[in-house]
Amino acid sequence: MEGYKYAADIDSITKAEDVIKSYVHLTPVTSPAVLNSFAGKSLFFKDEKSGNHVAALSLATKIRGIPAYVVVPNKAPICKVENIKRYGGQVIFSEPTMKSREETATKVSLERGAVIIPSSNDARIIRPIV
Repeated sequence: MEGYKYAADIDSITKAEDVIKSYVHLTPVTSPAVLNSFAGKSLFFKDEKSGNHVAALSLATKIRGIPAYVVVPNKAPICKVENIKRYGGQVIFSEPTMKSREETATKVSLERGAVIIPSSNDARIIRPIV
């Protein structure tokens, strides 16, 4: 992907790790022998739940004393919604389409003076704020 610019480099990732390490909940990486034999190579899986980004963002804003308005499709798993609430995020439901999520996020942003933070390739979610 020549010409593509990522929001982070290895130095900013290392700095971010130092800033957040006391908040991190480590989860295992597995490498199932059966799947490795089928693939003919070593495969690695990170056992995570969907919604880690919004949970982390909710916790980060809670620690800083600012609100997090999280736009979630109305068909999202209950465990994801509860996780957002547990970490201090305010759940706002949208229809389960990208158009609805974007429109809802824009509306919330304008009504509440909030900033929209995407879930990937954005320096605000990768680089540490110190």
